Amino acid sequence: MAPAASINEPFLLSNYSVTALLSKSASRSKNSRRQTGVHASYQKPTTASDGFVSVAAQADGVHVLDVATLHPIISHTLGPSTSFACAPLTQHQPSKNIHTTFAVIASSPEIDSKHHGRMIWKWNENLSSPLVERPSSRNQHQALVVPHLIAGLYDCEDFPDRFFAISPTGDLSLLATHLELKATRQATGDDNTVVSVHLFSQNSCSFLGTQPEGVAIVLVVEQNDSLLVEVHRVGVDDSIECIFTHSIPFPGSEISAASCSSSGILNVISKTGAWHTFSLTPCVITPVSSPIQLNGLSFLSSTSAKKTHSPNKSSFSTSTPSLLALTSSHVLLASQTPQNDIALLLWDTQYSVLLASHLLPLPSSLTAQTSPLNFSLLSSSAVGVKAGNQQAVLAISQPVSEIDGKTPVKSSIYVVPYNVPSRSTLANALGHASSGARWIVSKEGGEKSDSISPQEASRAKLVLNMRTAIEQNRPQAANALFTEWEKREQEKSKDDFADVVMFGYTFVKDLLEVTIQPQKPPSPLYSSEVVRLLIEKGVVRSAMLEGGLLASLRLRNDWTSIDVALRSVPDLSENELLETLNNVVTHSLNKVSSDPDTMQVDSTPSTLDHIPSLPDFLTTMLKHRQFTAPQLILAIRQHLRSAEAVTSIAQLLDEWLKNVQSQEVKLLPGRKDVIKNEHGILVVKTNMVKPKSVYDLPTMSQILKFFQSLLDASFLALLQHPPAHKILRSLKSHIEPEIAALSQTEQLRGLVDGFARAHAKTIKDAEEGRAAGPSGEEGSKKDWRQRKKEAHEQVGMAVGVYQLEELVL
Repeated sequence: MAPAASINEPFLLSNYSVTALLSKSASRSKNSRRQTGVHASYQKPTTASDGFVSVAAQADGVHVLDVATLHPIISHTLGPSTSFACAPLTQHQPSKNIHTTFAVIASSPEIDSKHHGRMIWKWNENLSSPLVERPSSRNQHQALVVPHLIAGLYDCEDFPDRFFAISPTGDLSLLATHLELKATRQATGDDNTVVSVHLFSQNSCSFLGTQPEGVAIVLVVEQNDSLLVEVHRVGVDDSIECIFTHSIPFPGSEISAASCSSSGILNVISKTGAWHTFSLTPCVITPVSSPIQLNGLSFLSSTSAKKTHSPNKSSFSTSTPSLLALTSSHVLLASQTPQNDIALLLWDTQYSVLLASHLLPLPSSLTAQTSPLNFSLLSSSAVGVKAGNQQAVLAISQPVSEIDGKTPVKSSIYVVPYNVPSRSTLANALGHASSGARWIVSKEGGEKSDSISPQEASRAKLVLNMRTAIEQNRPQAANALFTEWEKREQEKSKDDFADVVMFGYTFVKDLLEVTIQPQKPPSPLYSSEVVRLLIEKGVVRSAMLEGGLLASLRLRNDWTSIDVALRSVPDLSENELLETLNNVVTHSLNKVSSDPDTMQVDSTPSTLDHIPSLPDFLTTMLKHRQFTAPQLILAIRQHLRSAEAVTSIAQLLDEWLKNVQSQEVKLLPGRKDVIKNEHGILVVKTNMVKPKSVYDLPTMSQILKFFQSLLDASFLALLQHPPAHKILRSLKSHIEPEIAALSQTEQLRGLVDGFARAHAKTIKDAEEGRAAGPSGEEGSKKDWRQRKKEAHEQVGMAVGVYQLEELVL
């Protein structure tokens, strides 16, 4: 079965800070192009390794970080006067433990200014040798000057003794690892701007067909009002040739991010938010699907500010998003949101749906309000990203040109674990159509914008205001906004069904996402007032939240809302209920096993005390939920895997059976239990009060149905668990007398059944006779006989669907 797409919680790898002095000097350099606080690259020499991240920190040096240990293994400190033009490149030889690092120097007092941005420094580091024998960073490096500026260094695992240097305009140079220039190919135009570079092994490029062995280099270039896609091949003989070039018109729209997969699927996002997907072949480039318009990302807000000619200079600073092709149709997008979050979005471009997302709060060290952020997603393989459990590196930094000379530039590097299917399927896309509604503009939005009703406008305004209050950590203000809005709407409408009209499915879903925020970690300021009110109104469905309603409420420790949901939410699945029951049982067992005389120093009473007791939760669940036996058995096997947990539930059910069984059962009602109905016929009261001792317990039928599924799923586990044997014997002693009593009572069916039928027929005839019109005993009998006669005549005359008429000749 293909793995489901997911994005796990990113973890911090390292932080860096650049001094204001370098930022000021670097901004005056003519050869510097969009210099940021750090440049990073990601290499993974073997599949068993988590890989290494090479970081060039401005005014610091070059560092190689081990992703597995989160510590640097190599550091080349170069001082505050050295800056870098692009990300460094490190080649690893695991068998010899030798690491070779290349870096492009943008400025340094050791080199001539005419070589700034063209000089490559190289270090060799043998981590097996003693520290005293390792070379110094400043004195033991090798250098090479290439004939053009360098915007990126790249390598391919098929060419272990070669690497590539590419200029900002598209010049391509092939170099040997011992710093020898092998070949150079000039750019097609001086006004070109390289947007992204992608290297693939020739064997992994399915879109190139049969080509000689080598490395394929895809350059995505912005040229005037066009997007240029150049595909080059580097052969084993060090030759560089252009296989094909395609041009796509992009009038009046600058490219914000681009990424290409090894299957030739190219994704391009313009600065206006238009997402285009193309398929590359040597003959033609064709669109794969209709473009989608992104929404809710900060670089779009900056673009809108430019169009309106805002006088605020900060509005012209645009954050740069990043795209990373994972498979032929799966793409990971990283960008900043206007709410100062980092949005990580995993898209299926074939079906234009969002499969997974994660919102990461912006680090406090980054001054996002005064300076834009550059995002860079990095993969570790040149032969195409593999499916399954993988991880990418996210570098977040500020451009040095945006610093005012007083505030240092901050940068952070994160590792983003993710899971992605090997290919796009309709089964994986089903159910995710509305997941990306927040991040894209609906096609019908522009057509319907002029015809929005006042109610829809009021709802949209409420959702927006509540989201702002929640993101500002003011949940009580969000509750007040909802209460005031509901009061105004109720005053406008006097319909008894106002709740159904007022709370539509999409509106309630938006309110839940704003209040609960399932994509973010639980907030200590979470307030459940709005959620509880919506659940009590019966307008909430579990499918409105990804992962289910109960899972989101459990993470926020909102057990009061869970109790209300058990009574009011109709689509809670057996899987959700048993997963929640398992949490309650686990807490109950831990509470029993803990020593009351031991001081709980690290416990959190505010969290644990909210979890209900097992009898209370199980009572509510059995009394208000209807189960499907096969699904219930599967859910029990999946979540109640502990024999101790099953034993504790079985013991509780056995005690309930004993209590219910001990109550006297009236086979014949007394005089006080019988009354006359509106037709004058004696009937038994329907609101007879149960004994108080069993009034709050589930019925015998509810207990036995759940108990039967529990035994079907876990009987073998109970047999192998000695403490459960006593409970099984007790259950047998309670069930056998009930079976005997039911067998004896069943013998009365033939005697009593006729009277019961006659009584039911009398009640039915009385109701039908009153509905016919004439009253009185004589009229009732006449009506009854007349109806019976007419029924016999109709049966005799009619030829039914399954009747045959016999004809004798």
